[in-house]
Amino acid sequence: SSGEEALDFIYKRDGYENAPRPGLIYLDIDMPGVNGQEVLKKIKSDDRYKDIPVVMMTGLNDEKEKLEAARNGANSYTLKPADPIEFMKTVIEATNYWIYIHQRPHVDGDER
Repeated sequence: SSGEEALDFIYKRDGYENAPRPGLIYLDIDMPGVNGQEVLKKIKSDDRYKDIPVVMMTGLNDEKEKLEAARNGANSYTLKPADPIEFMKTVIEATNYWIYIHQRPHVDGDER
């Protein structure tokens, strides 16, 4: 998928009008078109979506990309294993953390 398609899904446009609001977003840094860092910036600068946890994934252990992701508001950054089975294990572990273990404090007036 491309970065533009990810934004279409999140913003419910171009065929995704009935898409559910994501509870967790995974972004590959190296997506075609709009890259993952740009998608991350758009999500985190939008009050409607900035509270959704975003996990950045990449196949490269690049400290510069990690720092940029942190500055852009990523909630987590993980290396994407090349092996498909290890990749799925990584996704399952991260999902379990962000959906079932991590508890975001509730703030009065905060709608989730």
